[in-house]
Amino acid sequence: MFIKRSDYASAYLKIKEASVSGGCTVQLFVALDPDALCACKLLSTLLKGDFISHKIRPVSGYRDLEQANKTLLEQNEDIKFIILLNCGTMVDLNNYLVSMEDVSIYVIDSHRPHNLNNIYIENNIFVFDDGDIEEDMNKIHDAWYAFNSHELSDEENSDSSNEREEEVEDDNRSVESYSSSDYQARSRRRFSEETTQRRAEIKEKRKKRKEFASILSEYYEKGSWYGESITNILFAVASMLGREDNDMLWLAIVGLTCLEIHCQSSKKYFNRSYSLLKDEVNRLNPSPLENQIVGRAHGKTPHDQSIRLEDEFRFMLVRHWSLYDSMLHSAYVGSRLHIWSEEGRKRLHKLLAKMGLSLVECKQTYIHMNMDLKKTLKSSLKRFAPFYGLDDVIFHSFTRTYGFKCTLSASDVSYAISALLEMGNTGVLLQSKTVARSPDMTEEEYLEKFENAQNQEWLHNFYDAYDALDDVDSLERALKLAMHLQRAIVRTGITLLEKRAIKTLRSFRFGLINEGPDLKIFMHPLALTKMSLWIAEAINEQEREFGKLRHLPLVLAAFVEEKNRYLIVGTSTSAFTSNEDDDDDDGHGHNRFGVAFQEVANMTSATLQMDCFEASVIECQKSDLGVFLESLSFKTLL
Repeated sequence: MFIKRSDYASAYLKIKEASVSGGCTVQLFVALDPDALCACKLLSTLLKGDFISHKIRPVSGYRDLEQANKTLLEQNEDIKFIILLNCGTMVDLNNYLVSMEDVSIYVIDSHRPHNLNNIYIENNIFVFDDGDIEEDMNKIHDAWYAFNSHELSDEENSDSSNEREEEVEDDNRSVESYSSSDYQARSRRRFSEETTQRRAEIKEKRKKRKEFASILSEYYEKGSWYGESITNILFAVASMLGREDNDMLWLAIVGLTCLEIHCQSSKKYFNRSYSLLKDEVNRLNPSPLENQIVGRAHGKTPHDQSIRLEDEFRFMLVRHWSLYDSMLHSAYVGSRLHIWSEEGRKRLHKLLAKMGLSLVECKQTYIHMNMDLKKTLKSSLKRFAPFYGLDDVIFHSFTRTYGFKCTLSASDVSYAISALLEMGNTGVLLQSKTVARSPDMTEEEYLEKFENAQNQEWLHNFYDAYDALDDVDSLERALKLAMHLQRAIVRTGITLLEKRAIKTLRSFRFGLINEGPDLKIFMHPLALTKMSLWIAEAINEQEREFGKLRHLPLVLAAFVEEKNRYLIVGTSTSAFTSNEDDDDDDGHGHNRFGVAFQEVANMTSATLQMDCFEASVIECQKSDLGVFLESLSFKTLL
């Protein structure tokens, strides 16, 4: 079943009512992505405020979810609610979670498409609707109910019914010698009419069932896309309860920004959410002059935690990096200036020179730049950036002040927590250390040991990022980590483009990361996805300059030596066009790689593993990569 937006508060109050008796009644399963992290923090704040005991368990994939569910819930009679954050809506949860009649399962997930069994079967599974189920899926709703109706399902037995009819005809013929000729004629005529009518009914049912099946297949085969930020959904819950505050508002802003910078936000949902959050910022953060609060610096006070609307540059971490490095490592600037080539870097230098900025000045940390130059930077960019294809270099965003310590933008925090999820506080990858392997250990045993160690590392990273959300010192340290990761992405991307290592196959482009100093970084799906987005945007912009408007999607693979597998990510071209063009009825542009990966898995003998909550991520045995790519090249990906 699904929960309408107007019923969010009622759904939460059921948790509160069930927790009166005490005990740990709520279990949270949280995907390892930035939006789920922010949503978990916000929901945990709500639960703590109501003194509701709960457990948080990050999960890395479907197998981990299934195992955690068995371990934590099978013998726990106190649990009354399971809440899934950014995981679960795309699969039939009855196949993954322990079924208990007195346990309600809440699914809050931005991944699409929904598994229709989760939202239409009346059981203990409740999917939070961001509006698309109620507003956009009426046709799907009617088709699902009709397809699964008892009346149409009877048609499946039509063949056996026809056989029985033929048997009756034989029986009739066998008794002809004992019947009068008149009776035989009437009987055959009546039976013939009934048979004809019955067959017509069966044919009509079969036609309708085929039509409904086609509608349902079309829904699933469109590929994967994204709905509203789940942190925004939970902020809506807090607002309905009258519990919203600045900390929750900031989490909602960061959650939305995370989707935006990772190309997972549709124009439809982003504009709607931005408008609502903008109103909340103005309401909860009145200007200092209205409050008659005047601090020592620009109205700030030592305890100022206010959120402000502010225009931002599409330069990565510009407040904390040098202007030059920020522009050089920005995907937006880099793709349009072609910074992977010497000519592209010269274009960047020319742009800075036209704005009156010397390279020496630009390579200083931004906070140490000349104040007059910083004041004129916005007007200079508006004047000169369009000549270099940087038409949208300035966009509306939010910042938060942390007293006199620092000011962070929403994108700063998004990059920081994303880096923590990938590498943790230490910035050292456990996978980069050799996982001990005894001589008598089989390949399967070593693989299991490595995957367990990898999952444990990712869980620690999750808790590091979770703690950093309310610790500005940890966030500032994580900014350095984000810079390190972005340098690795740009460095690797430039290498692939310079070597012309991105090959064009029948229906997609393909790139392979087999070696290099940064190979270990791309063992994390989130890092490899960022790398894929950077390369895809660079190639698409290059083609757009030559007038090509239809681009091929990109498949990027990174070798994981310990597993003897390739981690593979499929990036759709619509990841970039959806924010510029009008969205379709389903919001964000569709990525068909998940569907294609599943089809390849079903039709080949290649050893593949689809365990990630992102449908466009898959693992392939090293020896099967050629077979996998050959089969994939015949699939429709656009």
